[in-house]
Amino acid sequence: MKIIMQALAVISLTWTAAATAMPDIEGKSPLEAGTELAVYAETVHAGWKSSKSVGQMVLRDAQGSENAQELKTWLLESEDSTDGGRSFIVYDDKGTALLTHMKRTKTDNQWVWIPGLKRKMRVKAANITGAFIGSEFAIEDLRSQYPEKYEITLLGEEEHDGKMCWKLQRVPQVKETGYSKHVVWMDQKDFLVLKTDFYDKKGDLLKTLTTHDWRQYNDAFWRANKSSMVNHQTGRSSDMLMQEIELGIKLKKSSFEAGRGLMREAK
Repeated sequence: MKIIMQALAVISLTWTAAATAMPDIEGKSPLEAGTELAVYAETVHAGWKSSKSVGQMVLRDAQGSENAQELKTWLLESEDSTDGGRSFIVYDDKGTALLTHMKRTKTDNQWVWIPGLKRKMRVKAANITGAFIGSEFAIEDLRSQYPEKYEITLLGEEEHDGKMCWKLQRVPQVKETGYSKHVVWMDQKDFLVLKTDFYDKKGDLLKTLTTHDWRQYNDAFWRANKSSMVNHQTGRSSDMLMQEIELGIKLKKSSFEAGRGLMREAK
């Protein structure tokens, strides 16, 4: 494991560079192969810099009744190998938002921004497994998923939705998590995550996330316009729908500091 982490750290130092040929995983151990594929996938999708999206979270109970919540999301890409990106998700008409300062090797910092008080309140570790605005997406599902935060093993190859995929197992290496593992289907052509199974702390299948309606923006970057999360234990489900996506907008880290930038424009 130490050798894998050292290799991953070296690769991460150049993760923003243009992607080269896919890594040769022939003869590699499942852990080595899984790690290299995950790191390579990140390089493939790097370079979008920043984005803004407008959409909805559709909540659906076990009987099929629905209600929807409007969302606005701003994202900033990680600039180097020592720090992560930023996200700001506004989920009501008052401008209340979930603010995340992502970390590549440490636990992300998250706050709820309350515009009426002009302050942010930290999301405690005990609360990250809770639902985001009552959906089947947990707060921790909206945290960063950098390869450094997982032990990643290649389980094999398997078809999903008509596409041949790498099947990977990700075991979280951070303490604050409600999951024992994720099993991921990543297509071999464009390295898009098409499906993820989430297992609870007991090892039972809890939820499945599937992504749909993939589109390419700026002739380079793929985005799923629909992400569907199904809770197998409750029968509830949620869809995150993106109606407008804009990449390469003018954002910087200071925009994601309390009282500045986005916080003044969130409503």
